[in-house]
Amino acid sequence: MAKYGKTSAGMREQVPWGKHTPVHWRLHHKAIAASKDVNQADVLPVLAIKDPFTWMTSMCRHPYAAEWHHGDDHCPNLVALTEKELMMAKTQRKHDTNVGNGKMQRLRDDRTTTIPVSVRYAAGNYTHHESLVDLWNTYYKNWVTTA
Repeated sequence: MAKYGKTSAGMREQVPWGKHTPVHWRLHHKAIAASKDVNQADVLPVLAIKDPFTWMTSMCRHPYAAEWHHGDDHCPNLVALTEKELMMAKTQRKHDTNVGNGKMQRLRDDRTTTIPVSVRYAAGNYTHHESLVDLWNTYYKNWVTTA
């Protein structure tokens, strides 16, 4: 408490580089809601990881900054089932040059086309993913390999 004042009890509502942001933002970004005077190197992040299925159903209720074609009747919508979804997925893939961190998957056939996901972070930073599963894998893999 002496280091950051009486208003700090040692616990913060989010890490200084921002809640839900990629781990590589640590030491390179300051969240608006986070305390500006906190040395990020002094922060020990603690991460709770939900299993992918439970996490995806939570994303259906609260997608935060993730954007993908889904509806209440078909969520998490991992694979294109209708002609409309297939055309939307193909169109989005043509515009997303960084899907899956540069691994653009060829559209093999209509039955195996995944629904792409984009995440809009602060300051216009976007990430693009093959699917909601790819988003989960990429986000948590980065925490494992960076730690």
